[in-house]
Formats: sequence, C-alpha cells, structure tokens
Amino acid sequence: IWRLKSRTADWGAKIAARIERAKRYPAKASGAKGRVVLGLSVAPTGQLRSVRVKKSSGNAVLDSAAIATVKQAAPFAKAPE
Repeated sequence: IWRLKSRTADWGAKIAARIERAKRYPAKASGAKGRVVLGLSVAPTGQLRSVRVKKSSGNAVLDSAAIATVKQAAPFAKAPE
C-alpha cells in the first residue's frame, strides 16, 4: 500500500510540476496579485477531466489565467499502475 501511495504522490507531483512550467503572468492583469486555488480531476490516461476555481484570487483575470494554464498543460502523464 505504501508504494501505491508513493507512486500516486509522485504522479501528482509530476502534474503540479507540469502546470508550474506552463504558468505565465497574464498581461491583462495589470500588476494584480492573488492566489487562486483550483480543483482538478485527471483521468488515469492523463487527460484533464475538469478544472474549477475552489478559491478565487478576487481577480477574474487571474482566475481565468489559472484555469487556462491547467488546460494548456494537459494532457498529463498517465497514472501509475
């Protein structure tokens, strides 16, 4: 069981790293700062099933850019067996 959790955690880390590499500050945000918390669902095949804002930054441009970043970063690596 520990190995499965470890492999799943590694898969999640790979997804997060891919999203991080795709991040770009949106030009339309005009210096706005904020933190967006997203919820996402990824199929075992690595396809993005869904992404949604769980906690808004308070800035619609930043929120939209965060969602666009995740969509751009997909597809992700396949889930471990």
